Amino acid sequence: MILSLETLTNESRARELTGCRLLIPASKQVEKAMNETGLPDIRDFIVIDTLYGELGKAVEIVDVAGNPLLRIISGKKRNPVPVHPDIILDVSEKKKIIRIKAPKVLIDFIVRQVPAIQFVFPG
Repeated sequence: MILSLETLTNESRARELTGCRLLIPASKQVEKAMNETGLPDIRDFIVIDTLYGELGKAVEIVDVAGNPLLRIISGKKRNPVPVHPDIILDVSEKKKIIRIKAPKVLIDFIVRQVPAIQFVFPG
């Protein structure tokens, strides 16, 4: 079956395709390293906040119910950072740096180890 996305004019038509496999010719595929979530492989990228500086190293991106989280290591602690355009400002593959602007409560949780919400990662 050949699908033209231009023919998907409403949500119910799009839902009919949920769970279907999509095959893309090798000549059309993006040649970047991807993890199992389909997001770029960012392992060992340095995560830097615009106000607080270096927060740690990226370990992986975990797709939790459609809400991906960037997991970083800071000291011995693994911390989640929501993958959201308001937080993730820039990813430099060349420099292996992820620039973020995190909310204060998230910085308190990561940097100051202030107890906050308990995050549980699958696996």
